[in-house]
Amino acid sequence: MSSEELKGTLDRRQVLQLVGAGGLLGGVGKIPGWSAGENIAGPIAATSEEAPPSTAVPWYGQDLVRGHLSWLHPAWTRPEKDFDARRWIDQFERAGFRSFVFYSRFHDGVCNWPSKFQELKPERDFVAEITAEAHRRQLRVILYYSTGPDEWAADRHPDWRCVRRDGSVGGPLAPGYKRWFKFPFCCPNSPYKDYMRGQIEELLTHYDVDGFWLDVMQFPGSDS
Repeated sequence: MSSEELKGTLDRRQVLQLVGAGGLLGGVGKIPGWSAGENIAGPIAATSEEAPPSTAVPWYGQDLVRGHLSWLHPAWTRPEKDFDARRWIDQFERAGFRSFVFYSRFHDGVCNWPSKFQELKPERDFVAEITAEAHRRQLRVILYYSTGPDEWAADRHPDWRCVRRDGSVGGPLAPGYKRWFKFPFCCPNSPYKDYMRGQIEELLTHYDVDGFWLDVMQFPGSDS
């Protein structure tokens, strides 16, 4: 499918359906004003041995380097005092980044924005602050969101955890997963699916993000 044929083919509801089916969004347009009829740029394959012109490459394929901000922020790190979005973006600009990944939620399940689906609220809306400052400097923001491992949800809803065929759960770990991986997996066939989709819809609706990284959307690989 050409880039012209892609125009208007996906709306917000279809994106959420892709999320529910295990889709990965590499880059989307301006989210708050996004409606049916707007296009989403997708990867464009070359039709010959020659590389496509630079104007045909989506923005997320143009950067030689991209920042990845591994901000692990579990509940025990509260309260959050030392955060300055301007200082962070200053450093990104000095490093030459034009885009970067920011964690909206890691495997610990703690949200870096005030999600209505989680009773623990951050003292500040870190997603809003970093996104606003980045866009003020013309930097693009990709939100990282952990879809499978979720310690917060699994601890509060044990019935959401992935289980063995006999219904048992092996300690704090997802059954069958490597023993060094401490975070439990939640099952997308449980009500966790609605919880996760609700949070992703919050981010799509309220924040001007340029892309999503939906990480670890899978079932554990064995039943032993």
